[in-house]
Amino acid sequence: MYPAFEIQGLQLTMAHQPQGVAAGFLLMLLTMFSAFRFAEALTSVDERRRNLWTIGAAIIAGYGRFSVQLCFLSLFQVPQSTSFDLSLFALALLVTVLGRTIAFRSVIRENIRMRMLLPSSLLEASTILFSQQLLLVASHVRYPSRPMSVAATFFLAIALCFLSQIIVASLLRRTASRRGTRFAYPIISVMSSALVTYLIWTWAKHAPPPQHIVLDTASMQLQSSPFIVPIAIGIAVLILCGTDAGLFLYSRSVRWSRGLAEAEQEKEIAKALAEQRAMRMQNEALLEEIRERKRAEAKLAAFAFSDPVTGLNNRSYLNDRLRTLLQKKVARGYSYHALLYIDLDNFKSANDMLGHAQGDSLLKEVATRLRTLATNDDVPVRIGGDEFAMLVNCASDAECAMRFARQVLTILERPFEFAGNSLHLSASVGLCTIDSSYTDPDSVLRDADLAMYCSKREGGARVTVFAQEMYSNMLRAIEDRKELKRAIAEEEFVLWYQPLVDMKDGSIYGSEALIRWQHPVRGLLGPYTFIRLAEETGHIIEIGNWVLRKACSDFHKFQEKSSRPLLLSLNVSSKQLELPGYFDLLTRTLQETGMPPDHLQLEITESILMSEPALMGPLLQRIRALGIKIAFDDFGTGYSSLSYIQKFPVDTLKIDQSFVRSVVDSSVNGKIIQFIMGMSEALGMSVSVEGVETEFEATTLLGFGCRIAQGFLYSRPVERETFFGLLKRKSLIPSEVIRIPAA
Repeated sequence: MYPAFEIQGLQLTMAHQPQGVAAGFLLMLLTMFSAFRFAEALTSVDERRRNLWTIGAAIIAGYGRFSVQLCFLSLFQVPQSTSFDLSLFALALLVTVLGRTIAFRSVIRENIRMRMLLPSSLLEASTILFSQQLLLVASHVRYPSRPMSVAATFFLAIALCFLSQIIVASLLRRTASRRGTRFAYPIISVMSSALVTYLIWTWAKHAPPPQHIVLDTASMQLQSSPFIVPIAIGIAVLILCGTDAGLFLYSRSVRWSRGLAEAEQEKEIAKALAEQRAMRMQNEALLEEIRERKRAEAKLAAFAFSDPVTGLNNRSYLNDRLRTLLQKKVARGYSYHALLYIDLDNFKSANDMLGHAQGDSLLKEVATRLRTLATNDDVPVRIGGDEFAMLVNCASDAECAMRFARQVLTILERPFEFAGNSLHLSASVGLCTIDSSYTDPDSVLRDADLAMYCSKREGGARVTVFAQEMYSNMLRAIEDRKELKRAIAEEEFVLWYQPLVDMKDGSIYGSEALIRWQHPVRGLLGPYTFIRLAEETGHIIEIGNWVLRKACSDFHKFQEKSSRPLLLSLNVSSKQLELPGYFDLLTRTLQETGMPPDHLQLEITESILMSEPALMGPLLQRIRALGIKIAFDDFGTGYSSLSYIQKFPVDTLKIDQSFVRSVVDSSVNGKIIQFIMGMSEALGMSVSVEGVETEFEATTLLGFGCRIAQGFLYSRPVERETFFGLLKRKSLIPSEVIRIPAA
């Protein structure tokens, strides 16, 4: 129990009131709990709002301390009429809040050091003492104090404030995530603050004698202040409710914001996952597209490098292999390789006879046979049509390529069986040895093709090795083709005529038109220099049409000079007869030139009849129906002439000059000529002889019964004007023959 003071008959007592002390502790505990609720919320606000929230928490904590001081003030029994100085009361509250603000900001600071808490502890202890004194003054309660007690209380307050700030700061940083800290913070702060406040009020225990105590109002009844505790409790409850309501709304807003953020984040995550899923599907689709493209490229590559009919590699693959081979030769040195260029002889006739389906089967069989010859290092290839190739690895033996080529000829000469029938084929093979002089695949293919072409020109069924002069001949042939085309355009051709003579009286029976090329540089060229080239290039059609028109035009002038009907004989190429419009061209030319059809004779060879027998038969029948005569030229040189005589409308058999020249030395040829004469007489055909050069040949042939002949014995081929002079003669007996240089 505190002592009582009596002044002027009034008694001022300071006694323990348990309800007041408990109320102070409760108020401070509630307010400090709200303050630390703010402290926990500081971690979730941005920098701009953190200062405002710190001030709010400090104000609540300051009011908690101030309410404790009010409760301890209620321990005094003061006169009932005693008034309070509100301005000092408010100043005491402001000082208390300021001290708690400084202390609160110190303990929540980041990277805090212990020495940084000492100034805030000093300031907080000073504000506690100062605000307590202001409350006493505001209540008009005055009593003297001892300086030593005040100093001891001040230093003890500093120590207690410093210790409480260290403990609170440590708890805020180490246990901020634990719910128990919400109760630890307020209890420690209340204990330290209440202890300091209680020490101040203990001064009264050592108060001076009563005569030094002065009370400003007298003769009043002494009572304790009943309004202080209820007001303080009500304000504290309002602060606590407001704080909790604010924190509840804030937590809800934060939770709502976090919910929105989480929903937005989940939406973003779902969007990202959807994009990843779409990207994954797109990547899978892209990978599948790439795989499909790779498969398509592989198929295209296989199609690009393989022949669809035979399954062999094609020309593109051969070019690729040759290019790789030539590069290796440059890098590693020389090794023996050869290219065989293979062309099937007479495949066109077999294909037309069998049909295209059987023709493809024939090509497949050829490919199968080539595969059986090829080793793992050899490359069989189909170039196109009836042309094949074989890239042969000869190791170190240059002769193996020739042996391999002969094996190709042998294996292709074996009969091909189709529908119970045997078909015999042969091949023309060109061989090109690949040496270090070659730098590109086209040169190898060109030279092998040239060698094959030489084999075909020599009759086929043989192997020809490429030689450098073949290339020179090819260049010359190219130049000849250009010149031949120019000669047709500029009409550099002329017709010469060789008389057909009746050997019995020497009269001119007719003439054979023979073409010559009046070359501007090389002079007059015979048909052997360009007819074959014209056949190969197809220009023979233009040349043959020109010969037909020119000879028919010249015939009228010849007939005017002759006293007997003449016969005009012309050589016809197979390419002319194969032309679909040849018959119409022939009839049109006869009409335009006025040439009598029965005075025209067309000479054809056995090869023409053999090439297209189904086509030639009807065509020759139509020509023969016009009255035009058909002569079988070079009769006796083929192997099937007799079989064709019965099938085609032939009027004249022209015996080849090879029989005439050997008739003197060979009795067999004489008997052959006699046989031909007897056969032609039996079949109603006439016979003429080529190449009569001596009187003995003429006499012998005349004795065999042959009357019509041509040859140097009577006249060489001459120009049109010279032929006019021959027509003026009544006969060309040997003594009257005009000797003209050969052309």
